[in-house]
Amino acid sequence: MNGRRCRLLALLCWTYGFTAATIPLRTLTSRVPFCGRYYVNHYFCDLAPLLSLACSDITMTVTINRFVGGFATMFNLAIVVLMYMNIIYSIMKIKTKKGRNKAFSTCSSHVMVVTLFYGAACIVYATPKTSRSVEYDKSFALVYAMFTPFLNPIIYSLRNRQVISGLKRGLQSMQRHLNER
Repeated sequence: MNGRRCRLLALLCWTYGFTAATIPLRTLTSRVPFCGRYYVNHYFCDLAPLLSLACSDITMTVTINRFVGGFATMFNLAIVVLMYMNIIYSIMKIKTKKGRNKAFSTCSSHVMVVTLFYGAACIVYATPKTSRSVEYDKSFALVYAMFTPFLNPIIYSLRNRQVISGLKRGLQSMQRHLNER
């Protein structure tokens, strides 16, 4: 990996993400007539809660938006899975059992967060909406929008011995403080 390739990959990701979000928004969602209440019942202005405010038949808009969103999500997931397969293949080449275990230990926490993120996103965006409530979608949206980004620094920092020892000292101090009461 060199700087040029890194910039190219970043540019491709930004272009793909911007295009996947802009095409349905510009071509379909911006033309939907909204009427009645203007309250989006969600934690953030997501497309599905926004479209629930429409006062016309939006079946085609929803179908196309779900297709584009589903394709974008599944395409990204496929790339992530391919990368993890490559990582696992590389880990299997490590000669020592200790080295393989350490590498798998690091990867397992990442795989857990990726599974949590994509599992929650697929539940919100790829399953039929008829049988569940808005609160259900809001709960899963919190998982992929807030909980998984919150976990990333914890996962990365818990690999650091100094952070672990500082965390232990903080917990011991808190326990002593609680015992003094």
